[in-house]
Amino acid sequence: MSTLTERSRQQKLYLWRRANGVEVYTDPAPVRAHIETLMGWGMTLEMIRQGADCSGQAVRFIVDGTFPRVKAELAQRLLQVDHRPGPSQWFALAVGARRRVEALNTMGWQSQYLAERLGIYDRVKLQSMIKQPRIRYTTWLAINELYEELSASIGPGNNTMVRARNRGLASPLAWYDIDIDHPAAIPSRTAQRSHCKDGHALSPDNILVSSTGHQQCRECHRIRNRASRRRAMPGDVAEGSRGSQGARTPDLVV
Repeated sequence: MSTLTERSRQQKLYLWRRANGVEVYTDPAPVRAHIETLMGWGMTLEMIRQGADCSGQAVRFIVDGTFPRVKAELAQRLLQVDHRPGPSQWFALAVGARRRVEALNTMGWQSQYLAERLGIYDRVKLQSMIKQPRIRYTTWLAINELYEELSASIGPGNNTMVRARNRGLASPLAWYDIDIDHPAAIPSRTAQRSHCKDGHALSPDNILVSSTGHQQCRECHRIRNRASRRRAMPGDVAEGSRGSQGARTPDLVV
């Protein structure tokens, strides 16, 4: 059994690392920038501390510049913390939970049904929870599991589906292969469809929402309507009506 004190052990470890070229300390600037990015997304210092499994004081000292250098091992753990929720954290960013609930709404799953499945039993409370910047990790996990179960099927609420799509909410298909929890993520339908298939810009004033909740190009819809009206009016009838209106009545011979 070793009789080395903790101080002696740390000293010997430091000398071994230095002799073998193992980096012990590093510049805290990249770590500070990473922490500030996480905080800009809504993460707290406590969430970051829990994700890196370190002390809150160490994180605070890095942020306020008290540490002129930081241990390389601690820096690596902090740089590995990102927006994705982890079981070691009490809270998680709520943006992914909100997007999942909204995506299920576009599939016809009512918020009241989702609230009951989550054990909340109140759709107003569910909506209030997911609109907050942060949510409990256990709640985020439950919403994620429910999303995985229901996102590929159609729910019974047709009115819910229409209202959600009229609001322009993204469906589960729009989030396919995209990190739905990333605060800066954009659903594919928004990122890819800037113009319709005929080249008209899909600006807000050129988007028409149908009764089923689908978005259409307003200009294309106008062109189709004009073409449909022209087809419904035969040419000979139109010419005949114009001829009858333009013809003069012959003078009567007495």
